[in-house]
Amino acid sequence: MPVGKQVQSDGPRSLLEELPLNSRNLLIAGGIILSLVVAVFLLLPDDPGPRTGSGTVGAESQTGYGSGTPGKSEADAATNNSEGSSSFGNGSGGGDRTGSDQGLPGRRFRNEGRQNSSRDDGSFGNGREFEPGDSFDDRDRSNSPNNRRRNSRSDRSGGNSRGGSSGSGATPEGMVRIGGEVVVENDPTAGSSLSGQLQIGVSGASRSISVAHGRFTTNIPADASIRLFSAVLEGKPARVISPTTAVPARSATSMRVVVRYDSLAILHLLSAETGEPLIDVEVLRAQDYTRSSLAHPGWALPQDSQIVSEESPVALDGRIGLIGSAVAIHARAAGHEWKRVTVDLVDGGERELTLQRSGALSLNFIGDSERESVMLRLREIGQGGAPYLEVPVSAGTTQLADGILPGTWVASLEIGHWAHQPEILDEVEIELLAGDLLDVVLEIPPDDEERVDVSGSVFIPAGWYFNFFSVRLRPTGPGSDPVNETVQIHSSEMESEAGSGGTLWFWGPVSVKQGPYGILVLPVGYGDLFEVGEEGLPDVYIELPPPVDISVQTMLADGSGVATPNLIRWAPVHPPGVPGAGAVPVGPGDNGYFEFQVPIGSVMLSCSDIAYRPKHQLEQVTLGGENAFTMLLEPAMGMILYLEEDGTSVPWDLAWHPTVQAQGHGGTVVTRGRTGVGYRLLVSEPGIYVVEVPELPDFLPVSPVQVNVLPGVVIETVIEIQAE
Repeated sequence: MPVGKQVQSDGPRSLLEELPLNSRNLLIAGGIILSLVVAVFLLLPDDPGPRTGSGTVGAESQTGYGSGTPGKSEADAATNNSEGSSSFGNGSGGGDRTGSDQGLPGRRFRNEGRQNSSRDDGSFGNGREFEPGDSFDDRDRSNSPNNRRRNSRSDRSGGNSRGGSSGSGATPEGMVRIGGEVVVENDPTAGSSLSGQLQIGVSGASRSISVAHGRFTTNIPADASIRLFSAVLEGKPARVISPTTAVPARSATSMRVVVRYDSLAILHLLSAETGEPLIDVEVLRAQDYTRSSLAHPGWALPQDSQIVSEESPVALDGRIGLIGSAVAIHARAAGHEWKRVTVDLVDGGERELTLQRSGALSLNFIGDSERESVMLRLREIGQGGAPYLEVPVSAGTTQLADGILPGTWVASLEIGHWAHQPEILDEVEIELLAGDLLDVVLEIPPDDEERVDVSGSVFIPAGWYFNFFSVRLRPTGPGSDPVNETVQIHSSEMESEAGSGGTLWFWGPVSVKQGPYGILVLPVGYGDLFEVGEEGLPDVYIELPPPVDISVQTMLADGSGVATPNLIRWAPVHPPGVPGAGAVPVGPGDNGYFEFQVPIGSVMLSCSDIAYRPKHQLEQVTLGGENAFTMLLEPAMGMILYLEEDGTSVPWDLAWHPTVQAQGHGGTVVTRGRTGVGYRLLVSEPGIYVVEVPELPDFLPVSPVQVNVLPGVVIETVIEIQAE
């Protein structure tokens, strides 16, 4: 077609079609298109890019704390191989699972060829600041194509509205700009010269922000609060000592953060196969004793403290909860087992854990969604006793239990304590290999066990003065669940009727299962037994005995003077089978003299002060008697064993128990147990004892140690151990 010739068309023609296609007109058309592009670009809203602060720039680690649900899995995480990618995994492998592969039966295998930068197993990568509508659980990846385009556009406009040194500094709608200064305890002038990172927590998740010349700033949602955990300043870890509680966003616009250069506990997670540091690591602190004492924590529950990091090592700072000298935690890495370790969060130091490769179970719970107190328990086949894993579950949910060692397992749903003949609702046998992800379905049947009403009354004689009291009903029969089926009725829920000799309090009705029960009146701890039948029980009656004032004088057993324990304890003696409630502490005494009130009858007096041998003595308290008693105490004698590895304190784990043999005499162990980071053993006679340390996972075998115990002395002995 000749250049410049127009072509007839039935439809409307564009401006370009109206112009002859010579070189001059092409230049004009190009200018028009460029003008349109520039106009559209100028009309686009500003996109505040990632905050880098005005100082150091680096990846921001994102972690969940407290909530147990740090984030949602994103499907394309496994394909994002760029360094510093920001994929949110589900941290613990816990929480409800969603996804197209959830219903596939059979065995699924992980992609063994994926890149190390993949974060689909629960990692947090490069973070960015909040925008309106953002949450810590739903963020863009900074290295995705969309983000690259958006960031580059922001760079061209010359603005960084997230608080960098350039740009307008406008705070997005719904956000508050918080900030302040970082100062060092006992050296307030040092803060202005420091730069690094500050670990903060907002809305149940944790991340790090930049500190430059002692100052920091960031944006958080206006309705949120901020917590400050720790810092790394000029390469040195520091603990935040003020503020230690959450600060509302509106009150956090100008904060003064005080840090202390403590020896933070640092946890290294290493591959048992290669010895190399592992990636996608998670540390969990279970808040209930049962889960904290087992080999596997299950998955993160809302009350747990949690740290999720892209790689090992991990600083165990405020994100893991309150500090203590012997804190049981669990740790894992992607594709590797959960392992329990007891750490010293007070003195800190570095610890290593070697982890074996593991598999995972995708658990689908079906059935009665209203049935409560159901426990998932996992045990090696043929093994009884305490389970490997125990966690509460409910029907209509799915969970991922990651970090399970290869082997043949039995997964069961049970009601009742594992040591008290629990009722088994469903169970399945599983053969798990390293790298497996197996689907398991377990059913919770309807609760068809009938419940009946129980009510009663308790008589409190005159002379007892309570601000409040309670009645506790606790099942005692086989297969019962004392933890979840115990009922406690507070006096504020009762009606009362005053009489000449005291007050009658009426409680109930409450709905309970049939069977034997113990009843206790707290805080006194006086109790009895009763049986609930098919018709229920409307008249459970218990009468608290009248109170009597008694005195106890503690003396040294050798007659050399007064013993001065900090406190002593007492408890009424129960009929056989009545569950106890613990002894009531009394103290401090006056030069070993204690006065307090107890019910008439048999009372057990005890002393467990660390400076004395434990003492228990039974006394009979009468209404008209003298009721003055003497307790003879012997100074404690024995040893406290401490474990150290290259100067780092290694607390005794819950499962570590030394054995002690007397040499040339008949001395025996009187009492034993963990105390702080040490293990305390009191013995009956002085002399030489040989202590054998049990096998300590991740440490070399320890040779027996001789300890010479002197009369009336508790010897402190440090045992050096060495990592494998």
